[in-house]
Amino acid sequence: MLMNQILKIIKEENGFAIIPHINPDGDTLGSSIALALTLKKLNKDVDIIIDDDIPKNYSFLIKKFPVKKYHEAANSYKVIFTIDCTDLERIGRCKNLIRDKVKSINIDHHTSNTFFCQLNLVDKKAAATGEIVYQLVKLLGVDWDSDIATALYTSIITDTGCFKYANTTSITHQIAGDLINSDANIQLVVEELYEKRSVPKTLLLGRALNNITILLDQKIAYIVITRRMLEECGATDGDTEGIVNYAKEIEDVEVGILFKEEENRVKVSVRSRRYVNCNELCKHFNGGGHIRAAGCVIESNLDKAISMFIDKTREELKKIFK
Repeated sequence: MLMNQILKIIKEENGFAIIPHINPDGDTLGSSIALALTLKKLNKDVDIIIDDDIPKNYSFLIKKFPVKKYHEAANSYKVIFTIDCTDLERIGRCKNLIRDKVKSINIDHHTSNTFFCQLNLVDKKAAATGEIVYQLVKLLGVDWDSDIATALYTSIITDTGCFKYANTTSITHQIAGDLINSDANIQLVVEELYEKRSVPKTLLLGRALNNITILLDQKIAYIVITRRMLEECGATDGDTEGIVNYAKEIEDVEVGILFKEEENRVKVSVRSRRYVNCNELCKHFNGGGHIRAAGCVIESNLDKAISMFIDKTREELKKIFK
């Protein structure tokens, strides 16, 4: 029923805005671009609007559809899609575009989604928002092309960690197979995301790995990235993507954490191996996400944020490993 409502809106309306979340990743960007390309095939007017910069490693995606900044947004949108966003704060200033007379549609897969739009197409079982957009594109009946397939493949491969994460299902593989059959450019995706690393990102990774801290009989491992480290390496915020996994991948570690210092606050990314619910852990700090991958922002200095979050993580682990 909900999907049919969305299909009806797409067919009857014009003037669409698609909003990815801030600190964009492969799922939000790939899903947004795939949906935008699909709407274009239906001769719809559509913009992708984001209140942030696009990480350099995803530049191959936005070559297929231009992405506008918040200040470039129009005032005439009839329908707004938010993509892969748990709440309004995840779209930054773009939340101002969601007004009373605008139809708003939230497409997401996070367990912590707050159902903040008029229509909320949220499938918590989906491995990526790209899986939901894939179904939407299928139902719209447009002719698949390599660009749409490549964008959705990017969404799925990044949010499943190349199909390594526990969220990967048989449906995920079936969709990926269909995208491959639809000429998804797998070689391009792999080369751009997994076989290229800038010098600044390489230097930052080296600094990050050099300061890993391991606690609680190797159950916790965490990495700290300061503003000074970013500056000295010439790196950007986007260069920190994926670094948290190096902490989780250490043998016997249950929880891997990345603390990234920002101005007057600390961004925390968490990954767990088998037992700890990252979503519930981050909820203590008004964050959320998935069971095995989540995040939050702590409004404090770096040392205090680390202390608070590690204390709460210890509490959770002690409940499990008694």
